[in-house]
Amino acid sequence: MDQRIYVFLVVGFLMFSLGCLDDGGTKLSVEEIVTNSETAMNSLDSYALDMDLLISGENPQSPEAGEMAIRLESSSKLDIMNKRMYTSGTMDMEGMSMPMETYIIGNMQYSKAPMAGWVKQEAEMSWDDLAEAGKISMVGNANLTLEGGEVVDGVDCYVITTVPTAETILKIFSQEIGGSGSMGDAKSFLESVKSMTSKEWISKSDFRLRKTHITVDLESEGSPISVEITMRVYDFNEPMNIKLSEEAKNARDMSPMGGRI
Repeated sequence: MDQRIYVFLVVGFLMFSLGCLDDGGTKLSVEEIVTNSETAMNSLDSYALDMDLLISGENPQSPEAGEMAIRLESSSKLDIMNKRMYTSGTMDMEGMSMPMETYIIGNMQYSKAPMAGWVKQEAEMSWDDLAEAGKISMVGNANLTLEGGEVVDGVDCYVITTVPTAETILKIFSQEIGGSGSMGDAKSFLESVKSMTSKEWISKSDFRLRKTHITVDLESEGSPISVEITMRVYDFNEPMNIKLSEEAKNARDMSPMGGRI
């Protein structure tokens, strides 16, 4: 064998092997990486989360109208210690762009409706769920594949792929937009899913989840629809300074009992 080829093969093997090692030089299984990530994420006091969701395909309500595209882009700040969350973003649909803005302060949710202004009601999500930031991970502990390593925001990461459950994706998306939706909507979503995959980037240094990309193929009323979700997690344990705006303080109370914070 040519000596140069031999050296190339040896170097290539070493680089592949090092991709499966932690900073201490100990080889980790993909299950151990995921477990370490869950522990690291669940110890957070605060974090920020950006989400980009794209829904595309035939319009099940009007197939003759051709392809549809709905895009939701949002940025969230979560202060777990003080039970405060703020989300802002836009939804683009059929040439229209609609801003969205939501606070959760304690157990009260404040939302800016496009036509009605600010309204408030008791939040449908639990702070116990939000406090466990590891739940934004899709990988779970089954059907895991370690794809190698990539750099995200300057951080060297493990890349792991899996096939998440529809229930997991539905729960994560519901938490991000500030509500769980109706049981009918949830059942309809679960029944329409045909396939899905998830790819995650987990920091090799601190095992925190840095990025997630999910693809979901589903069918609604006979029309194929594709959903792509990308989430980026950052600003771990940074001060969030979430304060309810003056407009939101005057929100119209939509709670059944007229609840107060």
